Amino acid sequence: MGLPARSFFFAPCALVLLAAAAAQVPAGPSPAEASVPYGISPSAVDTPKDWTFDVVSIKRSDPNIRRPYSNVPLTAGERFSEDASYFSARGYPLERYVAFAYDMDPNPDPQLKTLPDWANSERWDIEARASRPVSKNEMRAMMRNLLADRFKLRPHFTVRNLSVYTISLAKPGQLGPQMRPHEDEGLPCDAPPAAPATAAPGGSGGGGGRGRGPRATPDGFPAGCGELLSLTPKLPGRWRLGGRNITMDLFVVTLRGGMDRPVIDLTGLTGRYDWVLEYVPDGATDGAIGARFAASQGDPTGPRMWTALPAQLGLKLTSTHMKVRFLNLDQIQRPTVN
Repeated sequence: MGLPARSFFFAPCALVLLAAAAAQVPAGPSPAEASVPYGISPSAVDTPKDWTFDVVSIKRSDPNIRRPYSNVPLTAGERFSEDASYFSARGYPLERYVAFAYDMDPNPDPQLKTLPDWANSERWDIEARASRPVSKNEMRAMMRNLLADRFKLRPHFTVRNLSVYTISLAKPGQLGPQMRPHEDEGLPCDAPPAAPATAAPGGSGGGGGRGRGPRATPDGFPAGCGELLSLTPKLPGRWRLGGRNITMDLFVVTLRGGMDRPVIDLTGLTGRYDWVLEYVPDGATDGAIGARFAASQGDPTGPRMWTALPAQLGLKLTSTHMKVRFLNLDQIQRPTVN
């Protein structure tokens, strides 16, 4: 092969506050400088051509398969287990593989709607093996090359003037009390959770904060790293989410899942961060699931996303218009099976 050597959110008094002063961080770029494509992590735009699987098998799925399976979670996030050199998935439409490859949210992303109809109706099994263990993002890149080679996918960008949300620092150079730069000290990232982690609300293992969350660090951050986790809220009627050792790419991809428009990152934050957020969801920021939760059991006194983000994480959402690059996926073909 030749490789070079994961459909968010939080109450200020309800969460653990950091003892130290708010972290100092660089100011983000101005809106005029933003060039982030709609719905795609910037790291998914360029793909090294030599990041390929050694062996690939593609075939039509058995129509009797009732539940799709993948040994690699086809979701946002960097954490996955089992053999990190082997990819095996059954019963998924091509749309889901494309969403994984380009780190998109598979449910609301309109870029996926540029695929032909068969890409969502026909289901495929893909098995592939690399020459050495790889990270999840490296496997995404290898999947992009697989799609180009076997499905003849030729993505291309167009520029559209769209209504967007920008996310930026609420105060220049300063994070909120519940967000901090990640440090490699303390609880190791590979420490096992005390209970199975649940996906963020709306995800495949959602829970909306119900039940036991994963074991936390002594200061209240999630034990697991590289993924967004749904935690037990401090107060009922709220959602509590958190992440440790998280990039802003992943934060924004997940945040975007419940929004009705793109979210463009203008924070300028390039490192990795730990954070926890507790808030009351609603339809504007969390889609239909958030709207149902708020209507049936939402805390009427709790903060909504718009106020929780700046108060707890030091981040703010702003509604505006921007020219963004929109990925078109209409150039694709059915593969030759093997």
